[in-house]
Amino acid sequence: MTQVDEMAAGALTALETTTANAQAVQAALHAAFWGHQNADSGGDWAVFTQLFPDQALSHGLSHQTVTQFLEYAEAYQLAAVEAVLALPLDQIADHCVTTGWNTLIAHQAPEWARYDCSDELWPEFRKYFVDHAAWLDPHVGTIAEQHMAQLDAASWTDRYSYLVSLGLPVTQPAAAEWGEPDGTECFADIPEEELAALIDHLLDLTAV
Repeated sequence: MTQVDEMAAGALTALETTTANAQAVQAALHAAFWGHQNADSGGDWAVFTQLFPDQALSHGLSHQTVTQFLEYAEAYQLAAVEAVLALPLDQIADHCVTTGWNTLIAHQAPEWARYDCSDELWPEFRKYFVDHAAWLDPHVGTIAEQHMAQLDAASWTDRYSYLVSLGLPVTQPAAAEWGEPDGTECFADIPEEELAALIDHLLDLTAV
């Protein structure tokens, strides 16, 4: 089962049991649409609308329910992005927390579930962090770029310490002393609340 199928199946489960709850339907749509946005297929909305009905019908939903869901989704997926980017910068992080959009951060690059401060893997984390900040808002992305650029020439221990100071959860190095990276001193999987706090910190910096 592909990531798209898994997300669609999860959305359908929520939709089947909570169709009277508009917020739950929104949550189901977030899971299905944003899950597809990050799938290997490239996130083409047309592809989603082709895959989702088959998945929905296979779960026993009626054609009418599927049609209504897609009509809602098509309108919502456009309005959602516009609504977020129209928010003042100091409200974007709160929006991420209250609607669960910060989940997108954690799954945007699943192959980078753990991060290393070493020179070898630093560019990957740097790009991941800046790209997501820019997705929230171009100005936030600029701030993130400035902060990450300051760490390019830093030692891995300085990068580690700086990111810890921002609130990013990291595992302690395996060795008691600070030494060269050995592949074990990676960033842990990042909880949603920690990511939200990190973005919140960036927004605070923006306001200075």
